[in-house]
Amino acid sequence: MFLIQLVYLQRLGDWLDNPSSSRLPDGSGAWTEVFSRLYKLRRGDEKNQAELTEWLARFRQAMTLLPDGVVIMDDVLFLEWCNPAAEHHLGLSLSQDKGMRVTNLVRSPEFMDYIILGRYETPLTLSFRDRKLIAHIIPFENRRQILVTHDVTESERIDMMRRDFIANASHELRTPLTVINGFLEIASLQPDLDIPTRNAHLKLMSEQGERMQRL
Repeated sequence: MFLIQLVYLQRLGDWLDNPSSSRLPDGSGAWTEVFSRLYKLRRGDEKNQAELTEWLARFRQAMTLLPDGVVIMDDVLFLEWCNPAAEHHLGLSLSQDKGMRVTNLVRSPEFMDYIILGRYETPLTLSFRDRKLIAHIIPFENRRQILVTHDVTESERIDMMRRDFIANASHELRTPLTVINGFLEIASLQPDLDIPTRNAHLKLMSEQGERMQRL
């Protein structure tokens, strides 16, 4: 009986040394309950691991569809994972750059200063590879950091076009307004202005009013 217990203990020890590849041993008597509970625990762990693996796969799939760049780094800024948008924004390659320090890959003095200062509560506006990016680092899990990049190149271009348009329109409107206000001032100061002159002024004001409408 004692030898049987030693055999079961040996089998249990062998399984505990390598539970992933060893088959859970069978038992008899009290050992049946022990091995049964261990089997249920192992099955639960395998289920949880499978669910975690599936969740991570779905998470990464969702991240690949984001228009914003997402870079996952460890506590010393080594690249662990990034999505295609981050590869495009920062010139990274997950297959080639994984395990390399991100500060060696993103060669930008602005980005280096942002990392050194560590004031991550304020996003960084970064000009990089002919694009304008808003970069934000988010620490998580105490040992990892997420770098998020948002491309504002196109919106900046549109804003500049809007500002130029407003400035040009304001300049173009100023001339007809000056003409109309000038003639109105003359009319108010010279109520007895002769009819031909008054008609000429009215004609010019009408023309300038039509120009404003076109603008």
